Amino acid sequence: MSKVTTSIPMVVTREEMIERAIAMTPKLAARAAFVEDTRTIHPDTVKDLWDTHLWSILKPRHYGGLELDFRTVIDVAEHIGRGCASTAWIYGNLISHDWMLAMWCAKAQETVWRDNPRALIASSLVAPAGKAKRGPPFSISHGINGSICCDGTGPVQ
Repeated sequence: MSKVTTSIPMVVTREEMIERAIAMTPKLAARAAFVEDTRTIHPDTVKDLWDTHLWSILKPRHYGGLELDFRTVIDVAEHIGRGCASTAWIYGNLISHDWMLAMWCAKAQETVWRDNPRALIASSLVAPAGKAKRGPPFSISHGINGSICCDGTGPVQ
């Protein structure tokens, strides 16, 4: 396994992460109309989620994550939803993929996070929508209408 140098130089608790989500609620409420109009998370919210390390709750420490429990994600998403339900939905969907990838083999984790520990992961469960090619590298053919959370403009795996 390659050495990844990205790390969070602090130890945080689930309570601290919940407090960070609560503190974001007014900003999220102010941005909710933008989210509804554009059907995407406000770019400042994406930055705020990185700045507060809320995107890193479930990611393994080896890749700069906090390795907190899934219960924390549920509580954080609940508070995000008090500001903007759509943002909470997207957050919960994206962050749950960190939890899933952390259960995969080290090679799969490295493929996604080694060169970009800030990669966000989205998926599509619409199997007949396209064809996948075994990899690495993995590829998906045309026909996929996209994944919830994924508009193709950011670092989504």
